[in-house]
Amino acid sequence: MQANITLANKEEKSGRITDIDEQVLSLYTGTSELTKFEWEKIASIKFEKGSIVYLPNGKMTYRSSKEN
Repeated sequence: MQANITLANKEEKSGRITDIDEQVLSLYTGTSELTKFEWEKIASIKFEKGSIVYLPNGKMTYRSSKEN
């Protein structure tokens, strides 16, 4: 699934999410290696369809930003 990741330090990464577990999210950004992000370092995730997952203080919430 294609996504744009915003980290807590405001850095942005984009790529394809390849794996998710309780501790890390793995993102393929086009390099030869996967980039792994710990959940507590992720501020938000925006998917190509417009859905946003916020991760403030380690809590996941969901907001759909679909347009009709």
